[in-house]
Amino acid sequence: MPKNSKPAAKKKSGKKGRSGYIAAIIVNFVLLFIFNSLPNWNLSFLTLDYSGVLWAINLSIGATIIANFLFIFFDAGWFKHLAQVITSVIALFVVFLIYSVYPFTFEGEPWSQWVKISLIIVMAGIGIAIIVEAFKLILRKD
Repeated sequence: MPKNSKPAAKKKSGKKGRSGYIAAIIVNFVLLFIFNSLPNWNLSFLTLDYSGVLWAINLSIGATIIANFLFIFFDAGWFKHLAQVITSVIALFVVFLIYSVYPFTFEGEPWSQWVKISLIIVMAGIGIAIIVEAFKLILRKD
């Protein structure tokens, strides 16, 4: 091999990539169970409005499960970027809905303010991720 040539980049497909997708599916099913169980745990900071955002949380987790399931069989870079854009847009909607409905109640103003600020930061981060993944999709950067 010539000194100036670089080794080919390794792809994540194969057993290691598939096991990662399967692990992500399992983790998301656990999260689905936890988020749907929260109302039964009688948490003092969770209001009845939580049921108004639970459907959106389920939608986001479900979309992520479907994306990872599809990656098991087809994990081309462009497809992963497209799926990331779609799941991130859904996640942004969910966080915005949680921020708008705000299904929490905390004793003391500082906690409430910190949660609201955190939700805004999360929305900004997701927005940046959407832009990055969209550029990778358009420019075919794997």
